[in-house]
Amino acid sequence: MTTYRWFYADGGEVEPEYVISHGNGTFTLNDELVGQWVSCEMSNDYFPGLTQRTENVLVEFNVVLETPENLRVTKTAQTTLSLQWNPVADAVEYVLQRKGPGDSDFVTIYIGSSSKYVDTALAEDTEYEYRVRATGSAFSEAITVATAPGVVDGKPVVDSPAILETISEPDGRTTIRWTDLGPEYVYTVYKAGRIVVAFDGASAANAYYTDENPSASGVEGYAIIAYNTVLRQYSTLVTTVVHTTAPPVEITSHEELPSGGIKLTWDVEPGMIYSVFRAGLDISAPHYITSGEWVDENPQAVNDYMLVAIYTDGATRKATFSNLYTVKRTVPFSALNVFWGEYDGGIIEE
Repeated sequence: MTTYRWFYADGGEVEPEYVISHGNGTFTLNDELVGQWVSCEMSNDYFPGLTQRTENVLVEFNVVLETPENLRVTKTAQTTLSLQWNPVADAVEYVLQRKGPGDSDFVTIYIGSSSKYVDTALAEDTEYEYRVRATGSAFSEAITVATAPGVVDGKPVVDSPAILETISEPDGRTTIRWTDLGPEYVYTVYKAGRIVVAFDGASAANAYYTDENPSASGVEGYAIIAYNTVLRQYSTLVTTVVHTTAPPVEITSHEELPSGGIKLTWDVEPGMIYSVFRAGLDISAPHYITSGEWVDENPQAVNDYMLVAIYTDGATRKATFSNLYTVKRTVPFSALNVFWGEYDGGIIEE
C-alpha cells in the first residue's frame, strides 16, 4: 500500500484533515492551504525504508467558470463593430477572438477584465466570426456578423464614433473619449437628453469631453452624434453610461488563521474588483480579487491594510483608498518561549 504525507516548505507536516481526498494521482486539498508551498512524500509497504518526495508546489484554487453568455455585436460604423457579453461571476479576465476572411483559425484580439470591446479598422461589407471565454471557462458559441457596406439605399454610410473609454476621475470629473472620424466631422454631446457641447473634429485631441459637474446620484448618461459636413448626414447616436462616483470601500473584519495568515473580509459591490495593500504595497497583485475576502499568508507583527475598488465595466474609477485597517498579529507564548523561557499559557502581542 502506498502512503502519502504532505509537508510545508519549512518542513512541518500538513495537518491530515487538510488533505480531503485523492485518486489517480490527483489530490483535493483544503482551502486553508491555498497560497502555501507544499510537497508530497510517498512510501510503499513493498519497499520498506524507501521514500520519495516531490518538489514544493504552490496550492491554488482550481475553479471552472461558466462560459460567457449572450455575446452580441452592434454596428457602430462602416468598419467598426462593438461587442458585449454577460459578465461571468469570479472572472478576472476575458479572451475575445475573431476569425475573418483568409484566417485559418480564430485570432485573439482582446484580453482584459471588461465585458465590452470595440473592434475597429475592419473591412466594409465583410463577415467576421467572434467567440469569447473567461479565464478558466470554455469558449462561447461563435457568432457571425457582417460590417456595413459603403452605400445603403444609394446613400453613403456615415461613420459613427465608437466610445473608447469613459473615466470617472478621482477629483469627481467625468471624461469620455471616442474615435476621431476626421476633420470633416463635427460632434454634439448630450447629457440627460440636453446638448452640453458641440465642436469640430479637426484634431484627435477634440475627440473627448470632460464633464466638470457630473450627477451626484452616482450614474450619468451621455450620448454622442457625429455630423459629416461633406456628405451632410448625421451618424447613429452612440450612448454610454458612466459611474460618476464609487461606493465607499472598507475592510469590515479579519481572522487569524491556524496557518499564521490573516483573512480580511469586506462587503462586495456589484461590478467591482478589488486590490489589497499593506504598507503601501499591492499584496494581491498580479490578480484582482472578485470576492469579499483575501488571505495575507505572510503578515507582519503589525499590519496596516488598505482596500481599493475598481469598476470593471469600462467606466473605470479607482475608489479612494479605504481607511487604514490595522491588525496586530497575536502568537502563542509557545512560539516565543525560546526568548522568554518557561510560560504558564496565554496569548501576548508580538
